[in-house]
Amino acid sequence: MNAARSAKKIATLAVMAALLTGGKAVLSSVANVEVVSLFCALFGYVFGLIAVVPVTIFVGIEVLIWGAWYPSWIIAYLIHFNAIVLVFWLLSFAKLKTPVVFVLVITLMTFVFGVMEAAFNVVVVSTDASDFFWRFGIYYGRGIAFYLTHIISNFVIFLLLFIPLRDITIGLKRKMML
Repeated sequence: MNAARSAKKIATLAVMAALLTGGKAVLSSVANVEVVSLFCALFGYVFGLIAVVPVTIFVGIEVLIWGAWYPSWIIAYLIHFNAIVLVFWLLSFAKLKTPVVFVLVITLMTFVFGVMEAAFNVVVVSTDASDFFWRFGIYYGRGIAFYLTHIISNFVIFLLLFIPLRDITIGLKRKMML
């Protein structure tokens, strides 16, 4: 019985990693609109901290697809998406019924991701610390349309989909007896 349960857990983690990878690929033609944050939140909320495993596998797959020639995005992905897992796992203990807190949390986390990712990219090209903020302002300012798209799309996606998908995922977990 333990072997069957272990096999279910491994298969579930593999499906989660596949959903992250496939979800990113499906929306890759729409700049900064993604479902990876939604899946990370769902997995963290429903399955807990074990969800860092498929998130880390997802980042590894992304490295295999895109390469590691500019490693700042890898660090940003590992920090951001695993932080979503952690935060939504913690939120699961509150048993919230409305999407308001979830939406506000992901909106803030998406904003922080944009700032963090921009800062990482500027650190790579800055010649010394004295020009960091100047370069950061230019970099972030040039990408503001992308950052706003990312923030707004996650706001809408979570507002519409988090609660129903959370309930479906909890039901699937129970049905699978995990």
